[in-house]
Amino acid sequence: MIIVRSEPTKLPEISGNYQLSVDTGGTFTDGYVTGFGRSAQVKVDTTPADPTEGLVACVAAAADAMGESLDGFLARANLVHFSSTIATNIAIQRSGAAVGLIVTAGHEDLLYGSETEAHQLLGLVGRGLVQGVDEAVSVDGMVTRSVDPAGLEEAVRSLLEHGVHMVVVSFEGAHRNPANEVKAKALIEASYPRHYLGAVPLVLSSQISLHRNDYGRTALAVANAYLHPALARSLYRGEDRLREHRFQRPLLIVNTDGSSTRVAKTRAIDTFNSGPSAGVLGAANVARELGATHVVTFDVGGTTTDVAHIAAAEPILSPTTSVGDVEVSHPSIALASFGLGGGSLIEVGADGALTVGPQSAGAVPGPACFGLGGTKLTPTDVWLVLGYLEPGKFLSGRRQLDASSAGRALARLADELSLTPEEVALDALDAIQSSLGSQMKTWATRQPGFTSSDPAQRWLFSYGGGGGLLAVAAAESLGIEQVMVFPQSSVFSAFGGGLLPIAHSYHGSVRDVADGASVSEALKLLMDRARRDMRAEGVQIDQEMVASLTLRDFDDHVTSLVTSWVDVDQQRGTHLFTLDALNGPGELTLSIRSMVDKVPAVGHSLIDPQQFAPRRVIFRSGAEIIPVVGGLGVADSEAVEGPVFLAVTDTTIFIPHGWRVEFNELGYGIARRCD
Repeated sequence: MIIVRSEPTKLPEISGNYQLSVDTGGTFTDGYVTGFGRSAQVKVDTTPADPTEGLVACVAAAADAMGESLDGFLARANLVHFSSTIATNIAIQRSGAAVGLIVTAGHEDLLYGSETEAHQLLGLVGRGLVQGVDEAVSVDGMVTRSVDPAGLEEAVRSLLEHGVHMVVVSFEGAHRNPANEVKAKALIEASYPRHYLGAVPLVLSSQISLHRNDYGRTALAVANAYLHPALARSLYRGEDRLREHRFQRPLLIVNTDGSSTRVAKTRAIDTFNSGPSAGVLGAANVARELGATHVVTFDVGGTTTDVAHIAAAEPILSPTTSVGDVEVSHPSIALASFGLGGGSLIEVGADGALTVGPQSAGAVPGPACFGLGGTKLTPTDVWLVLGYLEPGKFLSGRRQLDASSAGRALARLADELSLTPEEVALDALDAIQSSLGSQMKTWATRQPGFTSSDPAQRWLFSYGGGGGLLAVAAAESLGIEQVMVFPQSSVFSAFGGGLLPIAHSYHGSVRDVADGASVSEALKLLMDRARRDMRAEGVQIDQEMVASLTLRDFDDHVTSLVTSWVDVDQQRGTHLFTLDALNGPGELTLSIRSMVDKVPAVGHSLIDPQQFAPRRVIFRSGAEIIPVVGGLGVADSEAVEGPVFLAVTDTTIFIPHGWRVEFNELGYGIARRCD
C-alpha cells in the first residue's frame, strides 16, 4: 500500500465531505481523495480475480490517509467514482456472455452488414445463436408486417435451449419505428414468464441506440450484451461492499463520454477503456481551467505510451469503439497507443542498431532490474544504470530495483556490439527517445487540428509512471515548448475520473419531426425519465442541471432546441421548436448533466524533497550530480532551471538542460525552454 498525505497549507476549503475517485489498472488500483482542506493519493495492488477487492482496499487506504476508519470515512463521503478495465479485459480474454440474436428474417447470415462485418460480429454471437423472425417496417416508419408470434416463440426456444445468457432483438428499420421490437418483447415476456426466462435478460437494439445503420445498431447492442453480465456483477458487488461499510450514496461509474452514472444506469459499452479515458478527460478539465488551447496528453506505462489530442478543452473523439475485432458505432476518446513503455525490450536489430519494443517484458518477469527472472534490457534498466532512478525509491520503496541484474542485461548487449556498457546505455537512451519521437511524429500527421495549430498554443500534459522521464523529449519531437507536469501524475486517471459530472442521454423515436405536438409528447417522456434518474443519483433536477436538446431527421437535418435547463413542467405541452427544415421520422435526444461539486483541479500533495538524495546521472558529456527539488503541489513556488528532478510520489520527473520549470497557482509544474 502506498499513501501520500497532505496537510492544509494556504488552500481553499475543498468540501465538508470526502470525495474519492478510484481507478483499477492492470497492476495497481489508484485513488485520489479530497476533503476538509486536504488531499491524498493512494495505491494498492490490483486484484484481477475480483477487482472489487482492490476497490475496497483502495477505499480503506484513502480512509487511513485521511485519518478515518473505513466506516467513518464512507459515512462522510458524498462521492465515490470508479473507473476500471473490467469491460476491456472481458473483450481481451473473450470471457463475455453467450449472446443470442434475433433479426428480421432474411438477414441471419449478413446481419445487415457486409460479409466481413458479419464474420467479425459472429465472434461475439456464434453462428448457431442467430435466429430470423418475419416482420417489416417501411422506410417512412410504418409497420407493414407485424411480428410473427409463432416464429418468434420458436426462435426464443431455440436460443434458450442453446444456453444463451442474453437475448438481443434487432429488427431492420427499428430506428425509424421500434414498435415491432417492443411488441416482440411483450410477446416473449408473455410466453416466457420471469420464473421461466429466469436470468436471461432481453435487450432491444432500439433501447441501446437509434443508430440509422441496422448493422451498426445491431453490433452495438450485441457488444453491450456480451460485456454486460460480468461487468454488472462486478460493479454491483463493489457497490454492495461499500454499503456494508455505511456508504449511503450511489457508486458512480466513470464513462468514456465524460460522464459518470450510478451502477443501475451504466451501460457496459460506456465503460470500455474508461481508465485511460478518465486521464484524458481529467486533462481536458485542467486545460479548460488554464485556457490551454491545444494539448497532447502523454501517458507512459510499462508496456505502452498512450497519447490523445485535446482541442479547446474537448478531447478528440473517434466515432467507433473496438470491442475485440468488432468496430461498434459508439464514440470514444481517440487514444493512440505505441508499443513503448518502461518494460519494452531493447534488442539489436538486423542493421546492428538498437530497437525498442513493441515486445515487452510485461509485469512478469518485467525488466531485469525487477529481479523476477528478466534477462533482457528495458528502458527501466537503462534509466537505473544511468542514474535517473534511485533503487530504493522506486514506487515509494514498494519495489527495490536490482542494479546488478540491470548491469548483466546491459553487458550482454555490450558484448554483442563490442561496446562498453556505458556506451550501450547511452545509445539505448538515444534509441528510446528516437523511437518515441518517430512514433509521436507519425501520430501527429493524423491530427490535422494539431498540425495546423499555432505552435505557441501547444502544450504537452505528462502523467503516468514513465511520462516524467520522456516528456521533454516527446514535446521536442512535436515542436511543443510547454510541458505540464502534475503532483498527481502517478494517479492521474483516478484524479481525472473525480472531475466528471453525473450525466445521462436519452433518445426517442419521433414519427414526424414536423409535428410539434408529437415532438412535445416524446420530449415529455424523456424528461420524466431524466427527472427520475437524476433524483435517484441525488441531484436536484430543477436547480443543479444543465441540458441540451436536439432533433434530427434521417436526412441528417439537425435542430438544436434548448441549450440550457428550463423547468421541466414549463416545457410540457409547449411548442418551443422551429421545425420547418425537418420532416419525416427522426430522433429526439435529451442530454443532461449535473452541476454538483466535484474534485477540484488543484494539486496539493506535498512531498518533502529532503527525503530524496541527489542523483549521479551519466550524460554523453560525463557524470553530473543532479538535485531533487520541491515545488510540485505548492502554489507559486520559486522557479528552477534544469537539470533537476522534481520531488513527486511513485514516479520520476526529470527537467533536462536548457529547460526551466515554473509552478503555477495550482501547484502544477510548467516546463519551458530557457531564453
